[in-house]
Amino acid sequence: MSNSSIRTNYQLRMLALGLTALILWLHFFTNYSKTTQQKIIDDELIKLNRYETTNSGAGLANPYDPLTTEQRLAKYYPYKKPVERIPKKIYQMWKHEQSHPDFPYKDLGERWQTMNPNYEYLFNTNEKLIDFLKDEFQHTVPEITMALEMLPTLILKSDFSRYLMVFLTGGMYGDLDTYLRWPVDQWWDSNRNVGFVAGIEADYNIHDWSNYMQRRLQFEQWFFKSQPHHPILRKLISTIVKTTFQARREEKLRPYYKDFEDVDRCQAIDIMDWTGPGVFTDVIYAYLNSLKNPTVVDINVKRSCSHFDMTGPDRLGW
Repeated sequence: MSNSSIRTNYQLRMLALGLTALILWLHFFTNYSKTTQQKIIDDELIKLNRYETTNSGAGLANPYDPLTTEQRLAKYYPYKKPVERIPKKIYQMWKHEQSHPDFPYKDLGERWQTMNPNYEYLFNTNEKLIDFLKDEFQHTVPEITMALEMLPTLILKSDFSRYLMVFLTGGMYGDLDTYLRWPVDQWWDSNRNVGFVAGIEADYNIHDWSNYMQRRLQFEQWFFKSQPHHPILRKLISTIVKTTFQARREEKLRPYYKDFEDVDRCQAIDIMDWTGPGVFTDVIYAYLNSLKNPTVVDINVKRSCSHFDMTGPDRLGW
């Protein structure tokens, strides 16, 4: 055999070995993060089960059942019917600090502060808020911490964390791009001891309403007010925990929205029903339907509506 033939065979063997090594490396690399993440979640489930058994004696925790989470929230964060106004706290958040050059809507945030000088304005980055919430719940309702870790995108974490923050301390949350027209103390509920305030985002009485909103009559969650530990937020948090664990079990931990072109809807969860206004609306309806003797408060719908003042139908006292 000539030297050139030997050299060619050697090169082919080296090429084959190299390709084999590359394939093995790619297989390891692409599966490593998923396997590691799965192991972390499984380890947390073991800790969760151990925590439930040793601390409450109620058996194993079941994060797939929202009643489990709801009961634990009620135990550690009991709701007291309001005897005073909703706490004067305004929460907003963004992915960057306010000093960051790419921070948007600075003028709108400043407007919230200057028009409400007797309110505590509390801004957090998403990262800092999420870390705080994980620490808060890991020893009381640990499945909430786990759900926060499992949520795959920032928008889901942002939705979930706003509910958790207001649930803990009470107050109001507003998206960074909300424009405040009037001081909060001039709002209808400001001199009343109410528990929860939410606005109607849309009320479409048309056949193709689903082209525009998730629900025909839909509540918005880019602004809301609440007393601490309110049952609406308690049920909402529990529902999101259940949906997140269910998505993990069914291998659907990916968000879907109607504008997403590269996501299989059958293998994902709709953002609006996961943490957005869809589930927010459903939980409010469920709560209202559970009230035995709701108080109907009549708002004068014939009053002046100058300067875009709010008018609307009767409201329920929550």
